[in-house]
Amino acid sequence: MIHPYTGAGSRETLSEVLEEMRVIGESLAWAGFTLRSGGAGGADRAFEEGARRVFGTRLEIYLPWRRFNDNPSPLYTISPQAFTLA
Repeated sequence: MIHPYTGAGSRETLSEVLEEMRVIGESLAWAGFTLRSGGAGGADRAFEEGARRVFGTRLEIYLPWRRFNDNPSPLYTISPQAFTLA
């Protein structure tokens, strides 16, 4: 069973808060949660960095375009259904 959570926030988050977000991301990864985020800098990146500290963690990083912020996530294409819905 997948237990997703969204790790997102401001790109201008204070550094001490970013470290707390990394710890939260790591803790949730250890607990088996799947991070869903957007690959932006700041808070998004902090959650992802924390989650990546755990080998085998599940990530769903939805990017607006390929290699956004140098993120290697393959989740950047928009499906035809999404275009139709929009």
